[in-house]
Amino acid sequence: MTDPIWIDLIQLEVSNLRSIFSAWAAVADKAGSIRHSLDRPQERGTALRILLLAGDEPLQRSIFKEVVELASVGHADIVLCRLVIQAMSREWVLRHIATVTDPVLQNGGEEEFRRYAELFRQLDDTLFHSHVTRMHGHADVAVRDAAADYRASIEPNQSS
Repeated sequence: MTDPIWIDLIQLEVSNLRSIFSAWAAVADKAGSIRHSLDRPQERGTALRILLLAGDEPLQRSIFKEVVELASVGHADIVLCRLVIQAMSREWVLRHIATVTDPVLQNGGEEEFRRYAELFRQLDDTLFHSHVTRMHGHADVAVRDAAADYRASIEPNQSS
């Protein structure tokens, strides 16, 4: 038998989602509102959840740069950033991601290289391997050390 409180929670969630998306439909500048909230940590999670749940790929594409840039550093909403990116057309993401990540990585350190390695591992093996190779040749020893961590996870164990 299902707990009646559990049933109440499910009904409450459905009701809340209906209310949220009813209000969302009335927002005139959806991209501007999302973009504004992505800059505010206390609002970012809500913006990313709406962006993800709305399933509006043209809107997601218009905010792509901001979401990919947010995926370059660790924070409470990094998983939501990655989920929004992964919810988009894989082919489109792979064609456009370097236009955002390359400028970030030009001046990036270990943090940015690691966070993008994590994202690229989820998106595409070739992209991930290329990124780890780039890390391996980096001038910053911390980035090279990070590359070694990732290389160990992708190269077959030579000791067997």
